[in-house]
Amino acid sequence: MSAHQFVAVPIKNGLYSMMRKWQKVNAHHIVMLIYISFED
Repeated sequence: MSAHQFVAVPIKNGLYSMMRKWQKVNAHHIVMLIYISFED
């Protein structure tokens, strides 16, 4: 494993997990907005 891979892999994994979290948050917000709009 080269030094470049050693640095790049954690960064890539961190970005990926951040994106996964944001997708979950966005999906949750969309569901909440739909739910609120149906409440009226």
